Amino acid sequence: MSVEAAPQADGAAAMSGALRDASVPELLWRLHSARATGVLELRDGDAVKSLWMTYGQPVFARSSLPGDRLTERLRLRGLLSPEEFAAVQVAIEGDRGERRIGQLLLEARLIPKRVLDESLHEQLLWILDSMLLWSHGQWAFFADVSCDEPVTLNVTMPAILMKGARDRLPLSWLRRARGREGVTPRLLLRGETERELVDLGEALRLDPSERLCLRRLDGSQSLRAMLNDFETDERELLSLVYTLQLIGKLQLEDTLEDAPGAAR
Repeated sequence: MSVEAAPQADGAAAMSGALRDASVPELLWRLHSARATGVLELRDGDAVKSLWMTYGQPVFARSSLPGDRLTERLRLRGLLSPEEFAAVQVAIEGDRGERRIGQLLLEARLIPKRVLDESLHEQLLWILDSMLLWSHGQWAFFADVSCDEPVTLNVTMPAILMKGARDRLPLSWLRRARGREGVTPRLLLRGETERELVDLGEALRLDPSERLCLRRLDGSQSLRAMLNDFETDERELLSLVYTLQLIGKLQLEDTLEDAPGAAR
């Protein structure tokens, strides 16, 4: 992964690089593992998405894309009528950024505080989820930049990454990340196998079939053998393998016949 120092506006340094050299899931997990505080910024042409993190946990997000804006999300969810949406847009233009959109919505009594909090939570997850697919442009992380109004998520980073792998990442991506089919996946457990399997399933928010798939990753079968089983859901298996390997809970071991340099 290519990383270089990039100057911030205030003179501080930030990590940066090209998205072709580092996937967004990898960046998110690195920052989460380091318990980093700051802003991760993605740029692709005029499009900019920013994610604020506190001790490695997402707390706020912003996007330049119209479809990601809070008012657009509220309209699409049926929480703002077309007339209310138009009125808010006029108010935003007149305010010229002096107040947050949420404050304008509350002052206009268009939504209650409870709905605003839920919507900010939904918007953060929406933007974060959409960032996972970015593979062009540049990224930069600006350290020690705090968020004035953080959103408290009830979703852990491993669960966010698992959902992204399950619902967002193309199957072709997961296949490339998998590498050779002959490797054998083995969970990295400390010893209390049953308790760890339950905890891991809860941490990743796995559904029942994924929890069953998790138990198959005990080093007894190669990926090829599992994928050749007609009952195996390829996306389910590969998204689980991808996420577990990303968060350091799985290793892929070479089988004898598939090891590099093995005779064919």
